Amino acid sequence: MKTTKVTLSLVLAIVVFFGCEKVPTDPTKVEDNQALEKATEQNVALFNTLSSISQIENVMSGPAATIEIGDVDVSDPQTAKAFSDVTKSHALAQLHNDLLKKGGYHTLSDSLIWEVTVQRPVLGYTERTRVYYDFSTGKAIVENVKFDYREQHWLELDSARVHADLAGTLEDDSDDIIESLYELKQYKAGHFIQKEISSIEIDPYTPGAEPTSARATSETFYPQGSYMSKKTEQASFDNGSGSLAKDIEYADGTKSHEQITFNPDGTGTFEEQRRFGIRISGTFDSAEQDGQGSFTKLTTFPEGGVFQSIYEAGDFSMTAQDSALHGAYEKEVKLWDGTVLKESIAIEESYINGYKKTVVSVTKNDGSFGTVTIQENDGGSHVSGIWTEADGTYILSKADYYPDGSARVEFKVYASEESYNNGDAPIVSGLFNFNPDSSGTGTASDANGTYDVTLNADGSQTITN
Repeated sequence: MKTTKVTLSLVLAIVVFFGCEKVPTDPTKVEDNQALEKATEQNVALFNTLSSISQIENVMSGPAATIEIGDVDVSDPQTAKAFSDVTKSHALAQLHNDLLKKGGYHTLSDSLIWEVTVQRPVLGYTERTRVYYDFSTGKAIVENVKFDYREQHWLELDSARVHADLAGTLEDDSDDIIESLYELKQYKAGHFIQKEISSIEIDPYTPGAEPTSARATSETFYPQGSYMSKKTEQASFDNGSGSLAKDIEYADGTKSHEQITFNPDGTGTFEEQRRFGIRISGTFDSAEQDGQGSFTKLTTFPEGGVFQSIYEAGDFSMTAQDSALHGAYEKEVKLWDGTVLKESIAIEESYINGYKKTVVSVTKNDGSFGTVTIQENDGGSHVSGIWTEADGTYILSKADYYPDGSARVEFKVYASEESYNNGDAPIVSGLFNFNPDSSGTGTASDANGTYDVTLNADGSQTITN
């Protein structure tokens, strides 16, 4: 079964066309344009809803599906062991073949017993492998470095270092234990990532079994001028429980923090400290163990905006065969002016040919309602949305998402569903490009012209002529 998590950055981008604009007083800014306001007035509300859905999917799936860092080779203890075993075995196989020709081991320097550099023109890089071995302890270090990448590759350097206990024998790998893995990837100028440094320390385990406890760290550095400057992830794996923390440093000097903790009994907590004073905290009971789960979530906002707090709570079930999620939850939104708004949200997941499809239905107490469909595919996910306002205004959207969490969203607004079915032209249409934290820029057009749109991570928007 293929499982893909809906990441938070992906969820932020989904909801672009459902915005909520605070009408400005600047004469260059748009005022009293009802069509533009309807095209954006649900943004913050739906952002919080789908943000919660992402967290629900994560916590209901349990720690094995949730606690992992971004590096594909160091994401969890089992993946790191598998990658390390391949790297180690490949190096030792080459070493043995070489030693058969030379007639034995020859220490080159310190504990370095073998080294080879090979040009691989078909693959488009040069590869150097080294094996260090301490005969007194039976421990080895295997280094594999790929460099001198050709033009078709974005990588400039790909280095892996595996620490292993070989139990005193270079020839027999049946009792080998992987102790740690370190990786460094450097990218060429023009790539959206500059450098990635990842490592994992694996606790002792029985040879032939899979490790279950470890600690991993990953640092991602971005080029100057990027939206983010650095991302740090730290994960702790402890035999079915553990935690994951993520810290992001942005180019403007601001920071954000996320953390989720799983207890051995499947319960846990999560928290976020977003930029601009937004705070999120919650509790959950995972559905992984018995197929039944629940969650609560409280989001608070600083003064000066529209929202004061959002409280959400719900119950879910998970299908044992494919881990599909089913359930519903209620949302209560309190505004700073004393207004209280309520929503009901239902989630239904299914799998078709191994790909997940999620249908989210939202009903508000003002009579408006909508549906968002998230279809998983090989390149990520494609999202389509339909929203009907209480007065009948009809909004359609399509969105595509990219690996770094950014998104491209197109939307169209019609006077009514009947107008859409009749083939009438939309009264508003637009295109937004989003950064991973839901800030971004775009344009919107109506019969009176085209407008520039700025979307801020705190949920505020500005529309100018």
